[in-house]
Amino acid sequence: MDTLPPADDEDAAELTALRIRAYGPDPDIASDPDAQARLDVLERDFAENDRAVPDDEAPEASGGS
Repeated sequence: MDTLPPADDEDAAELTALRIRAYGPDPDIASDPDAQARLDVLERDFAENDRAVPDDEAPEASGGS
Protein backbone atom coordinates (compact mmCIF):
# COMPACT_ATOMS: atom_id res chain seq x y z
CA MET A 1 0.00 0.00 0.00
CA ASP A 2 1.39 3.39 -1.01
CA THR A 3 1.60 6.32 1.37
CA LEU A 4 -0.06 9.61 0.56
CA PRO A 5 1.97 11.98 -1.60
CA PRO A 6 3.42 15.07 0.04
CA ALA A 7 1.20 18.11 0.19
CA ASP A 8 1.55 20.49 -2.70
CA ASP A 9 0.95 24.16 -3.33
CA GLU A 10 -2.76 23.47 -3.72
CA ASP A 11 -2.90 21.96 -0.22
CA ALA A 12 -0.95 24.89 1.20
CA ALA A 13 -3.37 27.33 -0.43
CA GLU A 14 -6.36 25.38 0.91
CA LEU A 15 -4.83 25.35 4.40
CA THR A 16 -4.29 29.10 4.25
CA ALA A 17 -7.89 29.71 3.17
CA LEU A 18 -9.26 27.47 5.91
CA ARG A 19 -7.08 29.12 8.54
CA ILE A 20 -8.43 32.50 7.49
CA ARG A 21 -11.97 31.13 7.86
CA ALA A 22 -11.10 29.75 11.30
CA TYR A 23 -8.82 32.40 12.79
CA GLY A 24 -9.30 35.50 10.62
CA PRO A 25 -11.20 38.68 11.43
CA ASP A 26 -14.58 37.21 10.41
CA PRO A 27 -14.41 33.51 11.36
CA ASP A 28 -17.23 31.41 9.90
CA ILE A 29 -15.83 27.89 9.96
CA ALA A 30 -17.81 26.94 13.09
CA SER A 31 -20.92 26.49 10.95
CA ASP A 32 -19.13 24.21 8.45
CA PRO A 33 -18.16 20.85 9.98
CA ASP A 34 -16.68 19.59 6.70
CA ALA A 35 -14.34 22.59 6.54
CA GLN A 36 -13.39 22.10 10.19
CA ALA A 37 -12.55 18.46 9.54
CA ARG A 38 -10.49 19.35 6.46
CA LEU A 39 -8.60 22.01 8.43
CA ASP A 40 -7.77 19.41 11.09
CA VAL A 41 -6.51 16.97 8.44
CA LEU A 42 -4.37 19.56 6.65
CA GLU A 43 -2.90 20.99 9.87
CA ARG A 44 -2.04 17.48 11.08
CA ASP A 45 -0.57 16.55 7.69
CA PHE A 46 1.61 19.65 7.53
CA ALA A 47 2.76 19.21 11.15
CA GLU A 48 3.56 15.51 10.69
CA ASN A 49 5.59 16.21 7.59
CA ASP A 50 7.36 19.19 9.14
CA ARG A 51 6.04 21.56 6.50
CA ALA A 52 4.87 25.06 7.18
CA VAL A 53 2.95 27.60 5.18
CA PRO A 54 5.40 30.35 4.18
CA ASP A 55 5.05 33.54 6.23
CA ASP A 56 3.82 35.48 3.22
CA GLU A 57 0.89 33.04 2.88
CA ALA A 58 -0.05 32.75 6.57
CA PRO A 59 -3.07 34.74 7.79
CA GLU A 60 -2.13 37.76 9.85
CA ALA A 61 -3.31 37.97 13.44
CA SER A 62 -5.91 40.61 14.15
CA GLY A 63 -4.42 43.57 16.01
CA GLY A 64 -7.32 44.31 18.35
CA SER A 65 -7.21 48.08 19.09
